[in-house]
This record gives sequence, C-alpha cells and structure tokens, in this order.
Amino acid sequence: MRSATLRHIAVIAALAGMLLAGGCTDQPRQPSEVELQAKAILGATFGGNTDDWFAVQNYGGKLRLVQLHHPASSLSRQSVTETEQMNGLTERANLTVNCRQIRWYDGAWSEWQPGSGSNGLLSGLMPGLLADWGTRLEKKNGQWTFRHSAGHDFQRDRASLARMMHQAGL
Repeated sequence: MRSATLRHIAVIAALAGMLLAGGCTDQPRQPSEVELQAKAILGATFGGNTDDWFAVQNYGGKLRLVQLHHPASSLSRQSVTETEQMNGLTERANLTVNCRQIRWYDGAWSEWQPGSGSNGLLSGLMPGLLADWGTRLEKKNGQWTFRHSAGHDFQRDRASLARMMHQAGL
C-alpha cells in the first residue's frame, strides 16, 4: 500500500509538468525557472493521478486530507514595476489549482462539494480570485519565496500526505 501511495505522489510531478507546459511543439521547450519552481511546489503539495489530486489541509489548526476531482493547474506571470525591480524583485507569478469537485477525509469522507473549476467561465476569467488553491511566487534578490494567496490552505508536506493517504486506504 505504501509503494502505491508513493507512486501516486510521484505521478503528480509528471502531471504538473504536463499541465504547466502548455501546447506541443516540434522541439521540446526548456521550462523557465518560474515553471520549474511551480512544478516543485505542485509536487510537494499534491499527490494523486490525472483524475484526482490529494493534499493536506490546515483547517482550524487541524490537518485533514482533501481530494480534488478533475484538477487543473494554471501559472500566470505578473508584471513587476520598475520600483520593485530597483528593490530586487525580478519575477512574480500566481500558481492556482481548480477542480470540479472537492471533498475531505477526517476519519470518513465528506460528501462531494463543487470546486471552483465547476464554474468554468468564471474560474477562467478570474483564476486567482476563484481558485480552490493558490500561491504567489516571487523572486527577489535571487531567492524564490512562496506565499499562500487563495483558496484552501494546503501544506507542502509530502510525509504527512503519504501518511494520510495511507490512512484513507489510498
């Protein structure tokens, strides 16, 4: 069972790369630095397969397992002002994940609820505001920082994720 959970977690890194890479070209494109950072964050936060991603949520000071059905990630670069550049900020992007349905496991599974991705038009127009999960990536003075920016407070904790998925029988 443990090896299956670890396989689920490993699959997410490959999925994140495919979801963030976009379209196909004749020659493989090297991912940008911000795309590599986003892939690492997704891999550290989520486990699962193409249809379902799992994450650990901090909810009221307690951790619980969350399942996102039909997830989709999006990375959008944000502009950096001249003043911010003078202060060492060189890159900024928002990484979001939306899903069609979501549920929680805390000893038993909750009923499914609609995710932000269930409203395709609105989530497409305002992905950062209506995200099920989002984080802001910034590169300042050569160092990347990440800050929760939208939706659920998912933890970047692969060990807890593997343990909770095992407890849920996944």
